[in-house]
Amino acid sequence: MITNETATPKSTFLQDLPQRLPDEGLIAGVGAGIARRLNVSTTSVRLALLLSLLFAGAGVPVYLAAWLLMRKPNETMSMGESLLSTDSGESKTMPIVLATATVITTVGCALPVGAGLLGMIALVGGYLYLDGRK
Repeated sequence: MITNETATPKSTFLQDLPQRLPDEGLIAGVGAGIARRLNVSTTSVRLALLLSLLFAGAGVPVYLAAWLLMRKPNETMSMGESLLSTDSGESKTMPIVLATATVITTVGCALPVGAGLLGMIALVGGYLYLDGRK
């Protein structure tokens, strides 16, 4: 028996990320978006990112990557997606700068002692744990 089902688009990793909320944030709205998604206070997310600076600056590449990959509420694609898109008419300057800064800070945090890499793993792991509680 053949059924005529409507195909629902499969969600992708980037579509499932929280949205950046620049109007509610201090810099790019990354912390505010993560806080809303996890249903925790924005202050606690900001403190976690600040404390991660003690781990060889681990919060910097995590924040930059989130800024690059998270969409604003009215966007159809993030800056990272637009960087990879061939049909995007938007300027690619900001995504290229963010991507480059993310790579440089990630390498810088991961190489010296390894504390930065552990901090990045802790931040991302903590987010995934809290997001999985729902």
